[in-house]
Amino acid sequence: MKSTPKILNALIDDIAKLPGIGKKTAERLAIYLLDSDNHYLESFSSNISNLNTHISFCNICHCYSDKIEELVDSNNCIICSDESRDKSIICVLQKASDVIVFEKTGYNGLYHILGNLISPIDGINEEDLNIESLIIRLDSVSEVILATDANLEGDSTALHISNLLKDYSLKVTRLARGLPVGGTLEHIDQTTLTHSIEDRIELK
Repeated sequence: MKSTPKILNALIDDIAKLPGIGKKTAERLAIYLLDSDNHYLESFSSNISNLNTHISFCNICHCYSDKIEELVDSNNCIICSDESRDKSIICVLQKASDVIVFEKTGYNGLYHILGNLISPIDGINEEDLNIESLIIRLDSVSEVILATDANLEGDSTALHISNLLKDYSLKVTRLARGLPVGGTLEHIDQTTLTHSIEDRIELK
């Protein structure tokens, strides 16, 4: 819009790139920010600029972690460092953001983030996933929950990992089919996800 300042237009364009945000919603949000007080704007912009500089990935489970500059090789997440967690169970997820969803269910075990799902058509193979780092964590683990999405890629990835774990003396489970086929975790309601965890099935 020629009548709108360039900076405001640029902000609207950036906000509109967020998932689920259309142009009109982006305009409302941009105007809201423009009308906000300086304290809020400074806090908001600081938090955004700190995303890349202050958040890293856990060296153990690959989940989000606070970046400690002086201890770059020791960035373990809060969950892996929490002694109250049940360390005999590992829940395997595709994305670090899936942990946020699972934490709301009351699950108290550990996590492992694959980083992707096997998808040959997209050129993603098992070597591209964080599977080796999962294997080395299995010494004191009695159960691995494969909580990948209920679609072709998720099922293929779960099957591949379950085959790799056949020689280990542990239980391998998959989320119950309360999850709709073709669905992704971020769009599942809380009750369905909770029942899926409680009714998980053993694969071997």
